[in-house]
Amino acid sequence: MPQDFFLKLIDKCLYGDGIVASDIRQILENDQLDIWQLLSAAYQPRLKYFGKKVRIQIIDNVQSGGCSEDCGYCAQSKYNANN
Repeated sequence: MPQDFFLKLIDKCLYGDGIVASDIRQILENDQLDIWQLLSAAYQPRLKYFGKKVRIQIIDNVQSGGCSEDCGYCAQSKYNANN
């Protein structure tokens, strides 16, 4: 994908209404996608809205598998504790 495609995505995210389905389709359907360009483009709005701060999640109930959050994707939730 040409660099200007990613620059337009950055502008849409920072100064416009955001990306639209056709932008996402172009990314997903492109066999020659440079993942580093995509990650670099995604980093710009992340930096603007969240800065360099990160949030670290800790699984604090690993032994019982009964985490109170019960996220369907987590191996420690009640949904997956018996699997």
